Amino acid sequence: EIGAIWSARVPPLPPPQKREFLDAEHIATIEAARARASAAGLPKKFFQQKPERARVDVAVCEGSYIRVHTQVKRFPVAHEVDWASRVISITPHFVVVDKVAGVQCTPSEDNVTECLPACIQKALGLCEELIPTHRLDEGTEGVVLIARTPA
Repeated sequence: EIGAIWSARVPPLPPPQKREFLDAEHIATIEAARARASAAGLPKKFFQQKPERARVDVAVCEGSYIRVHTQVKRFPVAHEVDWASRVISITPHFVVVDKVAGVQCTPSEDNVTECLPACIQKALGLCEELIPTHRLDEGTEGVVLIARTPA
């Protein structure tokens, strides 16, 4: 439940600065998968997409690139706080929260459940995904505005 799974229809090419740290076989595997996708006639847009976090409501196509984070950074404070009591104000458009130290304002690449928006969403029983409008460092406490709507 904590680890994140990312997927893309076509494996992304590693950036040039990271390729020097990968073995030739790994790079050849990625290039071969991209060549197979090209030969299969996949549209160009799939070759330009970055991996996206997998969701339970979206199917992953056969042959897709999958990246799984199993060694995630944990934020145990997220489970120790009464988050509903930290809410200062709530409107149809935003939630104002008094953030405690030890929790991130934004989801990390490998942990989407132990962050401020997810904790508030769960505590208030909200259906919509909450969107941080700014952030405070993990070790900082203070007031944070979280949007309930994209605009």
